[in-house]
Amino acid sequence: MRYNGISEMMRRKVRCIMTQKKNILKIAICDDEKGLCSELECMLENIAKQLNIMVEISIWFSGEAIRDYLDKGNQIGVIFLDIELMRLTGIDVGTYIRNHLDNMKIQIVYISSKTSYALKLFKTQPYDFLIKPISQNELLHTISGLLKVIENKNHMFQYQNGREVHKVEYDEILYFKSDKHKVVAVTKSKEIIFYGKLKDVVIDAPPQFLVIHKSYLVNQDYIA
Repeated sequence: MRYNGISEMMRRKVRCIMTQKKNILKIAICDDEKGLCSELECMLENIAKQLNIMVEISIWFSGEAIRDYLDKGNQIGVIFLDIELMRLTGIDVGTYIRNHLDNMKIQIVYISSKTSYALKLFKTQPYDFLIKPISQNELLHTISGLLKVIENKNHMFQYQNGREVHKVEYDEILYFKSDKHKVVAVTKSKEIIFYGKLKDVVIDAPPQFLVIHKSYLVNQDYIA
């Protein structure tokens, strides 16, 4: 059975991801075309009802406004970002998020009426690039995929030191490395050392982790 372009099985899986965590997906739309913002907001609200998820949508009409909002420590999960903004472009905002804020959690979806920007977007690691006009079916598949990515990023890595079990977000880990009978997890702020085998870490690691060598498991979100 299919439901407006998405299978019933996928719809249940997406619903389960959100309801188990009781999360509200915070979505920002940043585009200087007010009509497009309203249209996109309406489509996202319809998709949220289809998937039975809770969303909080905010609208921004300039790159400067969304940058200042994020600079104050406010969090969003997904940003639909127009490339051709007046002063601070969408690419500038994406670069600011990744480099200045050092934030890899925010999922960026660029939107534009032109395809010529594709290569310029690579360094900001966007999730998707949608061409205007955007169809609801296309947006539905983008949101469904984003929810799975966000769920993976919310996973926690557990390790044991002595009798104590500790947790750290996978998203905070740059890479794992094997060191004889120990494994070292290198995060943004520290190194975590515990007894174990790297191959056991690989089994449970989310998809963004890549085995690049028998002794290294790397978070590809931090590969430049």
